[in-house]
Amino acid sequence: MALLFENGGQPDPAYLATGYHGIGGPLTVEKPRYTSEIKGPITESALQLGYQIVDSSGARQTGFDDFQSTARDSQRCSTAKAYLVPAENRTNLDMGWQRFCQKKRILSKSLKQTTKE
Repeated sequence: MALLFENGGQPDPAYLATGYHGIGGPLTVEKPRYTSEIKGPITESALQLGYQIVDSSGARQTGFDDFQSTARDSQRCSTAKAYLVPAENRTNLDMGWQRFCQKKRILSKSLKQTTKE
């Protein structure tokens, strides 16, 4: 499952080194390009109070985070944009608004069938 969420963009090397982030996936993750002038003082205050700066997608979530978002070129990258749009012309995929998958049959490792019953 982790392979589905690998970062398609250029991740921060510090995040990549943790083992909780990857590259090459369809869902792109970015840090925001905008930085507020109060970010530095808040981060410094947090460190002085004993809090850690963490990666909220990593092993430890308690602390302050330099947040990331699923975005492409600073615009939201939804799971639909990342996964469904590239596959929308596949013959074995039928998409529509307000549809729900009610049953998924796995016939073999390479053949899966989803039905609405």
